[in-house]
Amino acid sequence: LLNNGRGLGLLSARVLERNAAEPGFAPRETLQNVASLLGLENVVALHPPADEPTGHLSVVACFLAPDLIVVGRDGARADAATADHLDGLARELAGAPTLVGPLRVARIPQPDHRDGVWRSYTEIVFANGVVLVPVYPDHCPDLDAEALAVYRRLLPDRRIEPIDASALARRGGGLHRVTVNVPASRGLGDGP
Repeated sequence: LLNNGRGLGLLSARVLERNAAEPGFAPRETLQNVASLLGLENVVALHPPADEPTGHLSVVACFLAPDLIVVGRDGARADAATADHLDGLARELAGAPTLVGPLRVARIPQPDHRDGVWRSYTEIVFANGVVLVPVYPDHCPDLDAEALAVYRRLLPDRRIEPIDASALARRGGGLHRVTVNVPASRGLGDGP
């Protein structure tokens, strides 16, 4: 689930597909339940690329602001099906209503996965004024530089730090998926 922080959630359609046969988990009910449980105004189901093994949307998209999402693009069209799928996701999301206005879509390179490894520049982590961005220096250093430039342009008030995520990607993981952000809204021991 991706969340814009202002009422919009994007849920992998694979969650709906995998639970549809369970009583009380029809797609519409599941979307309503997720919205209710998480306090979201709207939850939209999106299909990840068909051959992406995890079904996680964070492999191809991430929110940078309540009205700004980054979606991968395969500029080299190394995999036409994935390139077309990513273009379709970007079109589907562009202009979608949010509580703060229409959703804007920015595009970022999506490294090829011809070797079976799904690398992603959208598996980012926000932390204390810094954005940790996965890079893959032994696989696609030119795309690394392009991705870092996109984040520096879109997030000028943040420090953009590249993190070599090659080993994580080879094991089917991503930077975003191996971290947990702890909100600073309360101090420890302040109670519920």
